[in-house]
Amino acid sequence: MVEMYLGIIRFSDKPSSTTNSLSTKGWIRKFFQNKALRRFVTLDCNFPCYRPRPKRRFFVRLGFLGIIVLLRIIAIALYATSDHLGNRPSLLAKYCAFILICVFLTFLLDLYHYCVWWHYTPYLDTTCCCCRSRKHRRYMSYILTAAYLKGDKWDNRSCSQNPCAKRTLEHVATFHYSSFKPQKCWSDLPESDQTSNLGKKSETSSTYIGFHQTTPKAAVSIVKSEFLPSKSGMLGPGTYFARSLDGTEYKIGRDGGYGAWFIAKIEMGKVYLIEKDLINNGKGKTSRYDAVTHQFVSNGDWRTEFDTCYCIHRDENLDEFCVKDPATQIRKWIVVVTENFDPKVKCYGLDTEFDSTVCDFI
Repeated sequence: MVEMYLGIIRFSDKPSSTTNSLSTKGWIRKFFQNKALRRFVTLDCNFPCYRPRPKRRFFVRLGFLGIIVLLRIIAIALYATSDHLGNRPSLLAKYCAFILICVFLTFLLDLYHYCVWWHYTPYLDTTCCCCRSRKHRRYMSYILTAAYLKGDKWDNRSCSQNPCAKRTLEHVATFHYSSFKPQKCWSDLPESDQTSNLGKKSETSSTYIGFHQTTPKAAVSIVKSEFLPSKSGMLGPGTYFARSLDGTEYKIGRDGGYGAWFIAKIEMGKVYLIEKDLINNGKGKTSRYDAVTHQFVSNGDWRTEFDTCYCIHRDENLDEFCVKDPATQIRKWIVVVTENFDPKVKCYGLDTEFDSTVCDFI
């Protein structure tokens, strides 16, 4: 109930029979808590296609606000130059100018929304973006990956193209599941696709997409500096990558830890191909095992002549390769920290932002 004492409005907790138990304070609170209603009032949308595309959402909003600003400027000019109705045009011009301030504040909110979604920073990384490696493109929140896409309409679904010609790192992470292999086995690529371009800035077909999994703490450390080659491994010293995220679960993740994964573009350079059966001296050893080849590979002797060692498994899902010099061969990467290691997504409400959508778009 609203009570008036000496010109001061006070909201009472007691219901009034004349207001049908309607609380003004409660109505205002419910209004601000209703996300769909807030989006409707601010002419914002929550199309499902925006969920995996926060960048598109920002530019659509930017264009919409730009149109509003243009119309307001035209209105101010018309009101300011009008000689009719006395001082009223001047007041209307000032009102429009005030609206421009509101539009600017709305733009700042949209910019903040865009930065939170598209330039996301996980809970563990508290450093400034200027302290990160130039190869680091971005962190992506796990909520943007294909495993969390919901529905099959409005482009809120995984990519159905097979093979997929799009090889941007963001597309691979957002629209393809963990079993997806962006490119064929290195030995199955045409010779023209294996042409070395090492040391050049342009990206040719010799660039390969690799997956690497490690702990979130190690991932943050890499982002701040660079991949450090391991001192030993099945293929010798170097940095190891798999052809898919699932491929890291069987080998790289087992030794290096879980919780964060990289998708990187790598310049393969000159590649040494080896079959797993030739160097497998453990479980599953076959008659094709060659001790000399095994020693050549495991000691890293291939590094004197080659830039990358690619190991072909009988199951192509397990193929892996070792990069000799990650500082020069790795061009760029994106990083995803998994749900169990990044509480910031739920803290910011990114996992529930689209749950309040009404009519598929509000």
